[in-house]
Amino acid sequence: IMINAPGGILFQKYCETMGQLLDLFKDKEEHHVDFQIDFENAVPSDAERDLFDQINAVLERSEGIVETLSNYAGCSEFIKNAIQEPSEDNDKRAWEALVPAVGQLEEFFNFSIELQEIVPDLVVRLCIGGGTLENQQALAMLLAKLFNFVLKFDDAKMVNPHITNDFSYYRRSLSKNKVDWDESRGTRIPDDVANKMCLFYANATPMMNVLVDTLTNNDAQLPQREVVVGMSLMANVCLNMGKNYDSSQQEELKMFCFRAMTASIIIVDFVNPEGVFGRKSPVNIKSAILALRGDTDGQCEGLLNALKYTTKHLNDQDTPNTIKNLLA
Repeated sequence: IMINAPGGILFQKYCETMGQLLDLFKDKEEHHVDFQIDFENAVPSDAERDLFDQINAVLERSEGIVETLSNYAGCSEFIKNAIQEPSEDNDKRAWEALVPAVGQLEEFFNFSIELQEIVPDLVVRLCIGGGTLENQQALAMLLAKLFNFVLKFDDAKMVNPHITNDFSYYRRSLSKNKVDWDESRGTRIPDDVANKMCLFYANATPMMNVLVDTLTNNDAQLPQREVVVGMSLMANVCLNMGKNYDSSQQEELKMFCFRAMTASIIIVDFVNPEGVFGRKSPVNIKSAILALRGDTDGQCEGLLNALKYTTKHLNDQDTPNTIKNLLA
């Protein structure tokens, strides 16, 4: 091949092309994983047992919380009647409907606090404490379950406008002294807790926001590099596994992997100062997006939206246009 002298245009383009090829091979090597995680039948080792039992006791309630949220019908009709036709009876009916409903919202919020408490220990063990995803598969399975809960919860919350409407009316009613509180109505939510609940539900993706805040909080003192490496590995493992589930019988497992992958990507984008979308991303980000886009039944639309709207660095100047266009 004839190449002109150093400094010439052809020489520069040759160097750029060779650099891109070297980067391509390097990226493939960095993103390569040669193991899978048994998300169905992983059994904790003796070393994992104590932490596994502690975290599993919390996560055992997660499916019930998602189901309760998905079935949350709200109190809009009662509130509407109380506003449009003010009367003591309508106020009473609205309040009687609100008290148990707001009790459920408080339960969801309290569960987010429990997640805040267990996430650092789990991440430390998997990313920092000398163990790995491969040799601590039961704990890795719990992390994937936690990620699945977070994205399912946020999806259900996002399509339910009753939550913020109900809680706003509840607070307005208390502030205007429209109701006289007594213990027969249930336990009143303290004002400081109610303020925190307002902030929680005002976020479009409250559980993911809790997860990100927990892992980026300086008080947690989690080593940034180790978390990025561990969560990137989780994303790449889940990507490879999800792509291998192609039969209808394996659809649930595929979505389980893709949710865990998506949550891992979001975390890496917040923890890593350079984000997750750049050319030197520790995650095989283009393949991940293409895998989600390859879904034809719409199940991955929410995951694509999570990458588009919940991440931090997508619109950075350093993000390649190919990645931006895939999520456009």
